Amino acid sequence: MKSTKAFVRPDHTAIISCPYCNCRKEIPVEKFKGNKCCLKIKCSCKEVYTLNLEFRKKVRKKANLPGKFTNHSQKNCRGDIVVKNLSLGGLEFVTMEIDNFKTGDEVTVSFKLDNAGNATIKKEVTVCSVRKQAHSVGCEFTKSSDIALDKDLGFYLMA
Repeated sequence: MKSTKAFVRPDHTAIISCPYCNCRKEIPVEKFKGNKCCLKIKCSCKEVYTLNLEFRKKVRKKANLPGKFTNHSQKNCRGDIVVKNLSLGGLEFVTMEIDNFKTGDEVTVSFKLDNAGNATIKKEVTVCSVRKQAHSVGCEFTKSSDIALDKDLGFYLMA
């Protein structure tokens, strides 16, 4: 059985697209909000597929971008990271130095984009979550690091 994802719009609807016949349909999804939602859908073409609803406000882009961090909240400790995903609001990275992070830490991250421009991005972030077993750190961009002012990262996310 094939699977697809649909992003929920501000009006609590989603456009779903059958992975077999590409038939598109708008559906109301407000009743599924707050739950990790995976629905089984039967299309008019008679094929069945699973649909994952994404309620995030900002779409994430998967990545695999090596970089560096400086954790200002933990005696300016430094180390290597790999950015695993990016959005307009923040990023997630993995690091072997996971014990150097706590929720609320103020961190500077820098990494190079893997597009034609290969721009180096340097951002101030605040740690929102630390998953020690996965060596994963979720961060949100600080206001001083507003993505709207960063055209290289903006173009990268839209590509």
